[in-house]
Amino acid sequence: MCAHREPAGAAHASGPLPNSARLSDSSLILPLYHQMTRRQQDRVISAVLRHLS
Repeated sequence: MCAHREPAGAAHASGPLPNSARLSDSSLILPLYHQMTRRQQDRVISAVLRHLS
């Protein structure tokens, strides 16, 4: 996620950030938070595995 591409961060970018944008475009952000249930974790894992197979 590029903060400068988000509405709240767009005003703070000092110019183009091509490296940040390139890395963000080729990254995967997985949901991760301490309240995730085992079922939610399994759902994310299954989706990733389906995509990779």
